[in-house]
Amino acid sequence: MSVLAFLLACDGAEPTPPQVAESEVHVAIDRTQLLELSQRWVVGDDADSGAQFYIVWQAARHADGDFLVVDAGNDRIAVLGHDGQLTRSIGRSGQGPGEFGRPNGLVVRGDSVLVGDQGNRVHFFSIDGSHLDTYVLNFDDPEVNRLGSVARDSIGWLVSAAGYFREGTERPPAQREYLHRLDPGNGAVTETGLRWHHEGEGVWSGGFWVDAAFAHRPSAAYDASGRFLVNDSPSYEIRVLSIVGDLELRVLGDAPPVPITSALLSEWEAWRACELGTPECDDSRTRLALTLENPDRIQPIDRIRTFNSGYFAVRRNDLDEDRFDGESIAQYDYFSPDGDFVGSTDGLTPLWFDGAELLARETDEFDVERIALYDVG
Repeated sequence: MSVLAFLLACDGAEPTPPQVAESEVHVAIDRTQLLELSQRWVVGDDADSGAQFYIVWQAARHADGDFLVVDAGNDRIAVLGHDGQLTRSIGRSGQGPGEFGRPNGLVVRGDSVLVGDQGNRVHFFSIDGSHLDTYVLNFDDPEVNRLGSVARDSIGWLVSAAGYFREGTERPPAQREYLHRLDPGNGAVTETGLRWHHEGEGVWSGGFWVDAAFAHRPSAAYDASGRFLVNDSPSYEIRVLSIVGDLELRVLGDAPPVPITSALLSEWEAWRACELGTPECDDSRTRLALTLENPDRIQPIDRIRTFNSGYFAVRRNDLDEDRFDGESIAQYDYFSPDGDFVGSTDGLTPLWFDGAELLARETDEFDVERIALYDVG
């Protein structure tokens, strides 16, 4: 069984006891309650203007209405104006100050922009694109020392240290994330008190960790007020915690459980065994994985997306009838900052949402990425 725990920020900390949320929201999840969307503009196929995107990950909105979009594959932050036109780019490829090696985090606070990249670096820019500072972050824990997320709250800037590792050959792989405050003056980081720890289920075999089929895996994200959101993956439950780990809100959905049947396991076995050239998916490890205790139902939600409006969304993970055909259903359920269900979308990946407008990534039949703004009506 997977372990999901929140720990105190001190050496040798033990998981905290179960917390009681200040408030609890029970919501009826109706997958047919789709948001009414009216497209205002779409951009993404204009090579001459530079408005082509690759691996669009997230977005934020400045007070003037412009959208800032993480265009990771092009190593830039693309700034889109009110009409969707590309007005400017922030950053470029490289390893120097203000240059990105795959940006993977973005947050806007006032007229300041913070961007994180995969080199454990954070970059500060002004909203007009001027580079201010670049810092290489150093975290104390040698196993939890990779830059995870960048975020903000009402006080200042936040960054997380992440780690994914195995504690010997008898323990499951551990995933950890520690939240820190970031000093914009010198790049120093100080822990806030929030530590997240997750362990998977499986066995060690021949140098590879073998997961149980359909292992439950939580997803987590920070919102603009510094709250930490994580799903309890065996159920439709979203937990909202403060930056010091206090449980503030639980959102409980009534989505019916989808059982893992023998037919589904057979489909998974056939798909896993034919992953040619992937040693951890050969026949022996397939047989080993099938001997492990499997969950009794599919994880109902996985990825959490947060927006600087305070709204958030989760991707439904229990709707795909053919989970191994290479195509995934992109249905997202949306919630207000207080946890009320407001509707769903089909086929879109949300980048920004405030209840009245939705910025989303979409792809065509050739996997060309586009960005569209919709009025929610």
